[in-house]
Amino acid sequence: MAPAPVIELDPAAADEPSLEPLAFTDDELAAQALAAEPADVADDDAVSYWEVVAPRDLGLLPDWYMPSPSAGTRRLAGWRRHVVFAVTGSIVAINAVGLCITYGHVTLG
Repeated sequence: MAPAPVIELDPAAADEPSLEPLAFTDDELAAQALAAEPADVADDDAVSYWEVVAPRDLGLLPDWYMPSPSAGTRRLAGWRRHVVFAVTGSIVAINAVGLCITYGHVTLG
């Protein structure tokens, strides 16, 4: 296997930020990846990345994106429940026969 290419940086240019991207070819990047030591082991006193960056449990989605449902809501009963079933059933029936009600008007297709 060929040794990995060595990238040398100009120390004088290190003080000045550059907006120019470094031009690496795919072959150079692949050579560096293959030359890396696969058995690198973290030190015994190493800190986990997640302990440093995200020390708190964020859950699957943040609350502002998808808040948890309210535990205090009551179930619909009586005539309200029948209205919900009628509206939902009519939408399903209209779509089942091939009509479209996306924009509020019943149309074909």
